[in-house]
Amino acid sequence: MVYRRRSLKPTTVLLAAAALLALPAPVSALPAEPAGEAGASGRWHFSYGDPSPFQLSVLFRRGPEGDTTRLLLEAASIRLELVGTQGPRGDDSEETVVDPDGGERFGRSLHFPSDRRPAGCAVVRETDGCLVFRGKLGERTVPLSGFVPGPEGDRLRAGVRGLVTERFAAKLLAVAPLFRRSIEFDRFGDDFLSLVWPALAWKRPRETARPTRGPGCAFDASFGYPCTEGGREAERKRFSASPTRAAP
Repeated sequence: MVYRRRSLKPTTVLLAAAALLALPAPVSALPAEPAGEAGASGRWHFSYGDPSPFQLSVLFRRGPEGDTTRLLLEAASIRLELVGTQGPRGDDSEETVVDPDGGERFGRSLHFPSDRRPAGCAVVRETDGCLVFRGKLGERTVPLSGFVPGPEGDRLRAGVRGLVTERFAAKLLAVAPLFRRSIEFDRFGDDFLSLVWPALAWKRPRETARPTRGPGCAFDASFGYPCTEGGREAERKRFSASPTRAAP
């Protein structure tokens, strides 16, 4: 996955807004498929073993409109789709978690100080990060600096958690232990999910078991993202031998 900025903690938002930094991408060492002169795309599928086996596909596309990274996650009886987008200027981003089986979604858009922030961000100080949360049960626009320890921050978090159903929240909490096993989930952490649910905060161990990279077209199609015929043929050729080990 390619990031144009780091995930941000509320106490560092002003410094980070002044200097957006790039993170290394674990899939960047893998070849991407060209998507015309204006961009590139790629997809990779990984199988993670015990404890708690799960399947993960990473679908990435870069174009004039910016970057889109889509994670397709299946663990036991839970499936989730995590989507991250970022504009070409790097001063805004949007992350969304979708339950493909129930249809519920929970999203957060982050807007740094700029003259392009949406009108709803007028309620947030110009020098603060503006977060717009959207869920099945409503929408809230709040300052990034509001997520502080203590009663005020707790009330803010509780209000944002009220945008989703208990069923959806339970799914997130159930798969939370898996997030620490791949860097691909990191962009959904500090300034999104773990802001709202501190119990979801994760740190990856120094060493993790490497997943197995294998064919994923059938898996992706079950989420509604089938490969092209050319993509399926390329997959057949690539994995005609045994699957390969990949960096976590």
